[in-house]
Amino acid sequence: MERTTNNVTETVGKSRFKKLGGGTLRFQGKIIKPGQIFTAFPNEIPALFRKFVLSLDGDVNWKEKESKKEQPAPPPIPGKKPEFILKPRGKSTSLFDIVTQIGKDDQGEPIFKVMNEKALKKEAAEKLIESLSK
Repeated sequence: MERTTNNVTETVGKSRFKKLGGGTLRFQGKIIKPGQIFTAFPNEIPALFRKFVLSLDGDVNWKEKESKKEQPAPPPIPGKKPEFILKPRGKSTSLFDIVTQIGKDDQGEPIFKVMNEKALKKEAAEKLIESLSK
């Protein structure tokens, strides 16, 4: 007795594709190498990989899901520009930190955040404040 398969039903609607570019593509449990030709239904190929495959059967209708419409970036929140202050580091008179006020504590005292990692000399600190204020 001879076995027969119905290859027509398995390939109806499938298209032939060729893998472009370098690297491999893992698809349906198989590894597809660059330049390799494979068959698949167009809607089976993930959207991210569609730019790496070329349809050999002509134009393909990808039937993409409706993508979310890109919304414009929200306008910046109006607020005051941060104010940078030059403060001496500890008891030193030649080394300074650049600080900005980030809030107030329970007693109403200002809370400062140091903007530089290392202590700076006065000239270097003033240049940094100018560049941060732009």
